[in-house]
Amino acid sequence: MDYKSKQSKRSKSPPAKLVAPPGLVTIRAGRAFQEWLKKLSDDLGAPVSKVVDDALVRHACAEGFDQPPPPRLRGASRSQ
Repeated sequence: MDYKSKQSKRSKSPPAKLVAPPGLVTIRAGRAFQEWLKKLSDDLGAPVSKVVDDALVRHACAEGFDQPPPPRLRGASRSQ
């Protein structure tokens, strides 16, 4: 098989899906949202992960979800 045949075969395959490793949550966001989240994080003096964790817990409580979250990472303690 020559180079052109290999190249045309590659272009016909669907693009690979990005898959997060188990235990990793990703948020699809545009540059403006990412910058906003970073500014919020800086303003609060907390890492983005902590800002998101706290926001999720507050949202769950506001929605009446009464089950407290387990520690996000094994062995980690959760401060509220």
